[in-house]
Order: sequence, then C-alpha cells, then structure tokens
Amino acid sequence: MGKQVTIRLKNDLSYVGLLEKMDVQMNLILTGSVEYDRDKEVSNLGRVIIRGNNILYIGLAPASQV
Repeated sequence: MGKQVTIRLKNDLSYVGLLEKMDVQMNLILTGSVEYDRDKEVSNLGRVIIRGNNILYIGLAPASQV
C-alpha cells in the first residue's frame, strides 16, 4: 500500500498507479493510474477500481513508468 505498482490483467491490459486500498478478495483501488495495452500507453484514468478475479499479477512499477 502506498507504492507505485503494475497490475497485469488476464485480458493483456496493464495499469500503473499508486496502490491506495486492497481487500481480502484482492480488489484494488489505484490512484493516478495509466492504462497500457501491450506496453503501449492508452490513457490516463486517474482513480480506478480493479476487481480481484481479473488480476493476473501485481508487481512494483519499474522506475521508467513512475
């Protein structure tokens, strides 16, 4: 929590943003998020909610995407 993370979804979309909240089902709230489609920036979304069952993996954001 409070770190820049990369979230990869099962549909090949990725989100990079600040992890604000997380619950036991791994539902996430990111702030300042950016959406990527196969490493290509799609849009700046701001605050997003991601449902836990769509997540493939979570990792710390690389310094190049922060």
